[in-house]
Amino acid sequence: MQNNVNNPILIFGKMLLAMRKDLGHQNNKLNEITILGTFVNDIENLSK
Repeated sequence: MQNNVNNPILIFGKMLLAMRKDLGHQNNKLNEITILGTFVNDIENLSK
């Protein structure tokens, strides 16, 4: 997997988590990969 700084997909995932937090949602069991799984069909291949 690319470094988080250079991977725009993971940066987008961090932004989504930040937006959820700003709206008052808790991100207890979510990370960038799980939130991106909503939009990306083969998200498990991102970490390869």
